[in-house]
Amino acid sequence: MLLGEGVIERKIFELFLLKYDSNMEKNDVEFAIVDGKIFFPIIISVLNKLEIKVLSLYDLDAEKQLPQAYLNKTIGEISTSTISFKPQIEEYLNINKEMYKDKYRGSVILMSEFYLEQNEKLFELLEKINSKLNEIKQI
Repeated sequence: MLLGEGVIERKIFELFLLKYDSNMEKNDVEFAIVDGKIFFPIIISVLNKLEIKVLSLYDLDAEKQLPQAYLNKTIGEISTSTISFKPQIEEYLNINKEMYKDKYRGSVILMSEFYLEQNEKLFELLEKINSKLNEIKQI
């Protein structure tokens, strides 16, 4: 199970499945999006009880704030594996606010463009997700 926090992660997961599921390499992978980091521990705990392995993608923004620090630590501890971004996934992908005006709609369009253009950072991330999922299968 791929677990992410928001709209950009949803689009990345969709692109991941487009890339890897099209040849049935990852046809056993599902994804879910939580609306806010606060829900990660609850959802991961339920998935753990169901013996479903979880790869969580999340931002490490606001690390100095106690609730965020606690959530970051907890997500890391209870997920089977993680990919975290400091401070945010947008910075990892070299996205700035000028690249999209509406975060939600703009993120979807931008990720689609990145995929079609074979953006190096996006494809690096898709490969990292693939690698982590392969590691999880060995556990």
